[in-house]
Amino acid sequence: MKIKTGLVFVLVFLMIFSYHPFFVRNRGMETENILSLPVVITFILTFLLSFSIKTIFNSKQILTTTVLTGTFFLSVLILYSLGFAVEITDNILPLIIMIAAIMIGWQLEMSEKNYKFLLVFFGCMTLIVTANQIFFYIGSLVIEDLYLAYAKNSLGCIVASTTVIFLHLSMKKGNHKLLTVLFIALSILAFVFLLTIRARTSALITILMVLFMVYKKFAGNKRNVFLSFGLTFFMFFAVYALLPEIAKNYIYNSFFQHHEYDITTGRMERNIMAIDFLKDNLFFGNIKGMSNVPRVHNYPLLQTYNLGLIGAFANLVLYFYLLFIIIKSLLRVDIFDVKNIGFVLVAISFGISMAEPTYPFGPGTANVFNFITFGLSLRYNMLSNKSN
Repeated sequence: MKIKTGLVFVLVFLMIFSYHPFFVRNRGMETENILSLPVVITFILTFLLSFSIKTIFNSKQILTTTVLTGTFFLSVLILYSLGFAVEITDNILPLIIMIAAIMIGWQLEMSEKNYKFLLVFFGCMTLIVTANQIFFYIGSLVIEDLYLAYAKNSLGCIVASTTVIFLHLSMKKGNHKLLTVLFIALSILAFVFLLTIRARTSALITILMVLFMVYKKFAGNKRNVFLSFGLTFFMFFAVYALLPEIAKNYIYNSFFQHHEYDITTGRMERNIMAIDFLKDNLFFGNIKGMSNVPRVHNYPLLQTYNLGLIGAFANLVLYFYLLFIIIKSLLRVDIFDVKNIGFVLVAISFGISMAEPTYPFGPGTANVFNFITFGLSLRYNMLSNKSN
């Protein structure tokens, strides 16, 4: 196994196990996780072995991403030098991590067999760590009023990715029936874990992504688009109707328990406050630090609120540029080809970003793997197009 591939396995292990209760020193995040430094060192080393100026110019996606990130950095730097209340590191570092992860994936030459093994390894490590979190912090598979899991939103992104990975692998043509059943069982287990830690945005995005995958399975048979949509939703509601009452209550309580009157837990109210503020401050946002709207839970809206269009423009262009690539790819490529799973996984991160302040570009441990697979999928499709 090549050094870069081996390092990616080590990186995955370290990133996921940084959520394990044994390695979490302090629930309040006052003390740095003891795996943070090994994660950073492994990531940097993997990137250095993957870095190539030629790669940047061979990939229009990486080149565009790099140029837009550089432009955004200059915008933030200028605002900071003028004395405005902007954070340089918090704004730029996640984008640098994203570019590095995409480049690692772009340079990652793996056989389909090894790639499937990497995906299974990622999923199994996630299940082990999440199970330990649940039984350490929550006690058992029950829905509690309070959010007890450590860093549940970041972990939720990883568990959502795991749910989709196992479902994706179960749909692989040529699978032995027992293997298909095993992957489906692991996918269901991951989703139950996701409901238990109450990462509700991740759970909702997972449901939507599963519906899309089922739709693509039908649409692949050249059926009418509307018929495919109809069959997809019919299957979804049929499966839900056949669930035992205890399963239905578990799903319902994960989303609504203790939040019957405000399922968004104040997020929508804060987002509306930010939008109202931007009606009169669209270009400059809150760069003067005069507004005190609590943290906005929508990544592009938060960027616009913090920096205004004048500061956030390049980052917003980058966000929607990548989102366009992802949506176009999901509609055009064969998403059931294992090397195209990167488009599916990174779509999860972008979906979560609609209701979280840091996604899809942070925190790194929640999204690095998704962007590594995204880079691999980009290169795989470029090579496939050239060969055709």
